[in-house]
Amino acid sequence: MPGFRPMNWQKSFCWTGNKGMKIEKAVKDSFIGVIQAQEKIYKRLNEIVLREKSALAGKDLKAIDSIVAEEEKMIVGIKELEDKKYGLFETMAETAGYKKGDAYRLQDVLGRYDKNDSREIEKAVESLLGVVKTVDAVNASNASALKNYIEYVEFAKNMKEKLDNPPSATYAPDGIKEIKPDSGGSKINTTI
Repeated sequence: MPGFRPMNWQKSFCWTGNKGMKIEKAVKDSFIGVIQAQEKIYKRLNEIVLREKSALAGKDLKAIDSIVAEEEKMIVGIKELEDKKYGLFETMAETAGYKKGDAYRLQDVLGRYDKNDSREIEKAVESLLGVVKTVDAVNASNASALKNYIEYVEFAKNMKEKLDNPPSATYAPDGIKEIKPDSGGSKINTTI
């Protein structure tokens, strides 16, 4: 976790015959701990996204602003945890025999480790993905509502602008209609 620095990774693992390597308990626990911390943040984010959905439906701009600020803070936390998780994953991959720059997935790396260790990590990842999918579904709905809200605000702004500054139409000598914004003078057009 914070300040976690592995010593000698090659000596941290032991072979268990046909089952694969055992993951050092500290590394496995740290990796799972980061995943669980991300899951907690995503669960809180899900609550906030649901509040955002209500605020969007009610067109409550103040609430939307504060909710977006909360979301931004949480995203920073998720990013920090993602960086930690990635560092631990890279270490596990190197210990499993992958070189930096190789293409591999978590499933590939876990396939080289003891099934029990791998299964613990897989369970934590599956649980995290379940929460992320829930947040993503609500967020997709919110994105559509937000787009509609922004279009509504833009439409209202344009209508107000047109009502406050109505255009006047005149025709040039060649018969082409010219639309000019009203200069704010007399409401009676004296040009014929």
